[in-house]
Amino acid sequence: MIAIELCFTQYVTDTMSDTFYELGHLFKIVAFYLIYKVLVVTGIRNPINLLFHDLKTSQDQLLEAEALAKLVGWEWQFPNGIWRCTDEIYRILKFPLATPINTNTFLSKLKVASREDFQAMLDQTRFSDQPFELCPSLENSDGCHFAQLKGEVFRNSQG
Repeated sequence: MIAIELCFTQYVTDTMSDTFYELGHLFKIVAFYLIYKVLVVTGIRNPINLLFHDLKTSQDQLLEAEALAKLVGWEWQFPNGIWRCTDEIYRILKFPLATPINTNTFLSKLKVASREDFQAMLDQTRFSDQPFELCPSLENSDGCHFAQLKGEVFRNSQG
């Protein structure tokens, strides 16, 4: 827009046919095209990218913080026993990323005494809405590690 105004102030003839006058109109066409691109294409056709850009950035930062702190997020769905976990659990348990995590694969990484405590905690959780905490011992190829599991139960409309 500045280039347009500069061109319009530089033409000197009254015939409106000099180079600056023509350049000013060409710049005006380009300016209107760029305004169209910003408002219509970006703002109307791709609003999802604009709206969720900050959310994606925050999610990436959260995943990086979880990896640095060795935190794992997990969800266990009753009654089908499906586990959903963040990728950090695979690094901690030394599992390949494609390994399905379920109760048995997790129990296989716990020491025997911790397996009984973990199973008892899961059984109690099915019937109680109380928050839980457990500190099991994990075994993998590089030795024994301690974990702290904290959680609570969320029930949907089917219980």
